[in-house]
Amino acid sequence: MFPYLKIAKNCGRSTTSDCLYVINNLHGQPFNWSTSEENFSRFYLADGTAITVYAGGGSRIGDNSNQMQVYMDTNGWKGPNKLGIDVHQGLYKKNVSGKKSRQKFHIPYFDTPLGHINGAQGCSKSAGIYAGLQCTGLIFYYSGGKIPTKQQYINMGGKAEDYPW
Repeated sequence: MFPYLKIAKNCGRSTTSDCLYVINNLHGQPFNWSTSEENFSRFYLADGTAITVYAGGGSRIGDNSNQMQVYMDTNGWKGPNKLGIDVHQGLYKKNVSGKKSRQKFHIPYFDTPLGHINGAQGCSKSAGIYAGLQCTGLIFYYSGGKIPTKQQYINMGGKAEDYPW
């Protein structure tokens, strides 16, 4: 992947202050990045975008794990550094079925818009500690790639006071 990107800085697994910064949920509380040197890697693109790859479930990057999470902060160090606002998540999953293996990158998906709004990871100011993780799915699957207006959000089942944008 690196040969196709304009990398300004490859931090790898460094946890120094010039490589790692605080990401917040929709409540403004710090999102718990795992800073274990075994399970994340970060790099910055020339346009300031920060990309973090995190191997979930205690797996190490490079191991034969079933899932990697990819977080993209569209403006890097610049604020607001909030999940669902300028920080978005995608998943790379390896599904093994019998002898055939299928690899897929996707944005977490629920069958209804309300699935993206409710729950601990919901796209709602009243969601739990991971509030904002599902905003990317809501934007791409139910709003045609655009941030929904407050009225569209309400029409999807959200509450006006929970509108995150």
